[in-house]
Amino acid sequence: MKKRRLSYILAHTNIENLKKEVEKLENLYRVSTVKEPEMGLTMVKVKDGVYKEKFYIGELLITECSVHLDGILGMGIVQGDDSERAYLMGVIDAAFNSEKVDKGELLKVIENWEKTIKDIYIEEKSMVEGSKVKFNTMGV
Repeated sequence: MKKRRLSYILAHTNIENLKKEVEKLENLYRVSTVKEPEMGLTMVKVKDGVYKEKFYIGELLITECSVHLDGILGMGIVQGDDSERAYLMGVIDAAFNSEKVDKGELLKVIENWEKTIKDIYIEEKSMVEGSKVKFNTMGV
């Protein structure tokens, strides 16, 4: 699983799901915090729609944390002020970076989270679509 996809799932899943999986990892492996969760700023890069030029639109508040899982580094970076989620994401990232961790079961769980996230997105999108005004049917 690519890091971008993993990060998206971890950032959007229910935090209780993350806690359960991290607790399992903490019981099996030695987890230590390298860098305590702390807030910071990062520049957000976007692409201009007309000229296709990349530029920085502004700063984004993030929380980042670094952990070791049996000596393997993992990083958690999340938008906003969310120290707990940054730590949990770091532990799962370290698990994916480690050769010792059996990722098969963890992957199944994370893919289920991804399905739930997609289902919620589809439901919310259909609610928004249902509330849009259809100007072509207003008879104007």
